[in-house]
Amino acid sequence: MNADVKAIRRRHDTRAMMVIGSHERSQIESAASGHTQHPLRKGEEDMARRLQWSVWLVSLAVLSALPAFGQANFGSLTLSAEKQSGSLTGTTGGTTSLPAIISNRDRNNNRCRGFGDPTPDHILTLQQNVSSLRLRVNSGGSDTTLVVQGPQGSVRCSDDSKAGKDASLADTDWQAGTYKVWIGSGTPGVRRDYTLYVRQ
Repeated sequence: MNADVKAIRRRHDTRAMMVIGSHERSQIESAASGHTQHPLRKGEEDMARRLQWSVWLVSLAVLSALPAFGQANFGSLTLSAEKQSGSLTGTTGGTTSLPAIISNRDRNNNRCRGFGDPTPDHILTLQQNVSSLRLRVNSGGSDTTLVVQGPQGSVRCSDDSKAGKDASLADTDWQAGTYKVWIGSGTPGVRRDYTLYVRQ
């Protein structure tokens, strides 16, 4: 009987060792496959989270540097029944062909010319229909151009005025709404300070 008991105990011990060995092998295999590497997984998640924050911050910085929708490079002007004239200041210097991004010719078949920035230099708002409006650029005699895009997509362009190389534009039938105004230069990248005068 003692021999039988010892044999039974040996079999139980052997089975226990096999179970323990199987469990350890399972842990080793799981570790090799990455299923139990909790510290590494946490580190990867932290790194991914930091990368997401970095991308978000860079995107925010880029968007902050861009002009907001409907915004102008140098300022806006609103004309109404009470205010029928005004002036704005800015600086030329863009390298983008204005005809290429707006139109080669305006509604009166005048050629559009000049170089500027894709974002309009000014926003002109008319609170009511205006029968006649004049825009005049004064940069001290530099070669400037004018491009105006209306609320329905209508375009008005002007190059030299009768008084010199500064642009001047006079036209009729201005509908109420928002107008984008570009002050271009005859040569790309030329920086000139100017004043834009607008009056009904």
